[in-house]
Amino acid sequence: MKQFGIKLTVLLISLMATAVVFTSCEDDEDENSNSSNNSFTVGGNTVELSSGILEYYGEWNSGVHNFDITVFSSGLDITNYSGSGNMIYIEAFTSSNTFNGGTFTFNDSVQAGTFDQGSAFVNYNFASDEVEAYYIITGGSITTSVDGNNYDITFNLKVKEANWADEEIFGEEMDLTGSYSGTLQYNDVSQKSFSNKNLMIKQ
Repeated sequence: MKQFGIKLTVLLISLMATAVVFTSCEDDEDENSNSSNNSFTVGGNTVELSSGILEYYGEWNSGVHNFDITVFSSGLDITNYSGSGNMIYIEAFTSSNTFNGGTFTFNDSVQAGTFDQGSAFVNYNFASDEVEAYYIITGGSITTSVDGNNYDITFNLKVKEANWADEEIFGEEMDLTGSYSGTLQYNDVSQKSFSNKNLMIKQ
């Protein structure tokens, strides 16, 4: 069982730690938000995405490195820890400590070219810690390409809707598709205390 709620808490701490950097990159985020491709569709609803982060958590196993990809909408104000909006989170594994893109396929085993967990949020509210719709990723893949600090990400995922409060799945499996094209703020958090995620989000 993976505790996605705890993971989100860790993610939000990281977002707060990089808020100043994001403030300095507002122009880049505005450019990203103008892309008509920056959105995902699930359950008949299409919601927007505008910016994101790429976090390096270090070598997970021998020769396998962990990068977390989080893409979210302009409604989430990470500078003031407020607002509401949409978000996709993926925990991906590579064979290098440099993220070079590629295709990552859902798999519970930790190996390069896979991701072992992920989630999607529609209209998550910071103040109330409530969400209109919360989905746990159960299958599929993402395809990424990198050109400098420009990233193209395509989502072809299987998800099930779940209760945010207790993470109990209640929905049937459905498709989540979408894409993001723009910059990702890179953060190397491999030396920070919360980088030992296996103690925090898995049991």
